[in-house]
Amino acid sequence: MSISEYVDIATAIMMLGSVVLVVIQLKVHNEQRKLDSFAKLYDINRELISLGFNNTELFEVLLDSEDVDPRLERRYLQLWFNQLSLMHAYRSRGLYPCEQPESLEADVQDFLQMKNMRSHWEAFGGYYPKAFRLFVEEMINQSNDPSS
Repeated sequence: MSISEYVDIATAIMMLGSVVLVVIQLKVHNEQRKLDSFAKLYDINRELISLGFNNTELFEVLLDSEDVDPRLERRYLQLWFNQLSLMHAYRSRGLYPCEQPESLEADVQDFLQMKNMRSHWEAFGGYYPKAFRLFVEEMINQSNDPSS
């Protein structure tokens, strides 16, 4: 073998090593992006909960009270459904740790036990992405099913 053949082999090995390194970096970046997305979801959720605890009228919305300003109730419930929809989208894209899907299902089922959430969903559910609508309808059907 001549020296140029050795150089060609060494170049090919270095290129292969570079490709492997890029693939590893992309995988690490993707995992970091998943963690960042997950952290942002929790930050938004914490803010929503804080709003409810800091404002007694919003807290009454979460208690499913009757005498709440309807505009305030609609907007706060909309924030919650937006959050749940975002969580569902992240879940669908595999951005959640493996134990989170069951938690999301339980949260949605709990929320849908509230009369105000159900009526809000009936009025505004059509504005959400189809996958989320199907998910919520499945949760409603499960909560209506006495065998579940």
